[in-house]
Amino acid sequence: MSRPQMVLPALLAAAVVVSAESARADDATCPPLVIEAAGTIGARWPELVPSARAALSQRENIDRCAHVRLVSGKDAISVEVALADGRVALRAVAGPEDVVPTLEALLLLPGHDERSMPARKDAAVETPEPERAASTATPPPRAPRVTVNSRPLPAKADVAPGPRQNNAVRVELSAATGARVGDGQAGLGIGLLSFLELSGWLVGFEGRLDRYQLLGVTRAVSSPVTEPPPEDVSGALELGVLLGRRIPVGSLAFDVVLGPAAALQGTSTVETQSGAAPSRRSSSSTVPRLLVMSRLTWASHSILRGFVGIDGEAGPARAAGADMPSAPRLPRWTVGLALGATVGSP
Repeated sequence: MSRPQMVLPALLAAAVVVSAESARADDATCPPLVIEAAGTIGARWPELVPSARAALSQRENIDRCAHVRLVSGKDAISVEVALADGRVALRAVAGPEDVVPTLEALLLLPGHDERSMPARKDAAVETPEPERAASTATPPPRAPRVTVNSRPLPAKADVAPGPRQNNAVRVELSAATGARVGDGQAGLGIGLLSFLELSGWLVGFEGRLDRYQLLGVTRAVSSPVTEPPPEDVSGALELGVLLGRRIPVGSLAFDVVLGPAAALQGTSTVETQSGAAPSRRSSSSTVPRLLVMSRLTWASHSILRGFVGIDGEAGPARAAGADMPSAPRLPRWTVGLALGATVGSP
């Protein structure tokens, strides 16, 4: 072989060596692989980016000049790889464990033997042929990237349950006893109350039997021609309709109710002496009253609960037209204390 024929192969070999060295030099000028976390990646998976860098830094057959961006979506993680020549590849993975295999598949440099890759328990995600062709094709011009200043979402804190909302209908029945005083009379009574509660509003009925006693009354001697003085003791049966509001305070409940009522007095018979012939007169009346009540209930969410309250009423002493001076009269107003128990919906 002549000298010129020997020089030509030597020059070609030198050119190949120089190209390889130049490629290595260019690869050495690339900065470390950039992995950017966007959205809530850092808050939801704080170890994802460091573990991905550590796994890829041990590989010698990947393109370290690429820019990787991880974005968290609603149901997936978006993996975006931008190469130095402008090509861009996008993949969506289901979870953080699929990020590193996807990056290895996208960053693998051509010409390296796949058999030299270290064995992994999790196989790399195989890119379908249509998607691989699309990723290697020359992409259209990229739009300017808009950086969004996103803050990590705070972890969900355990919210303490608030007060129980009374959205359901509750039914209850109460029995109460109490004492009242007012307008020169004192009385004792027992009663039954029934309430229907809906979202804190109360509507119900009351039935109460009261017995009143005059206080500090001095009897005068009556004349045969005049009617006797009023009786010391009287009674009445009250029936009322109540409307009110319930205010829950922890395990307690404060009720304020009022409503109209009718007091039915018993029949009173008076015998008078006028001349030689005695006469008998009877009287009964139904008197309108206004009832007011406030009570405090403890263990308000229990089936059986107790309460203490203040109640009162006001109204005329006798019905219009009942003109018998000796007939019993109701006090025009009273106020007193009540104590009772309730059975109802918790």
